[in-house]
Amino acid sequence: PNYIYAFEDSIRKASPPNNQTLIEWFIKAKPTRYAMPNRTFSYNNSNYAILAAIIEQVSGKSYADYIRNHVALPIGMT
Repeated sequence: PNYIYAFEDSIRKASPPNNQTLIEWFIKAKPTRYAMPNRTFSYNNSNYAILAAIIEQVSGKSYADYIRNHVALPIGMT
């Protein structure tokens, strides 16, 4: 589920969630999914938050540092 719509208002308005907060919330709340995989398309920020958390876990670096050093700088972005 897209956390933007699934989070209760009280959680969403308290402070912007970070990647770890999102993952912990998904584990605890077990929200229902919107659709079966490979059946429909819906843009979903939750997937990017989980991807960022995976990158941080595997690389041992923050998402920002990893992207800067392995994506942006190698292609000349400053």
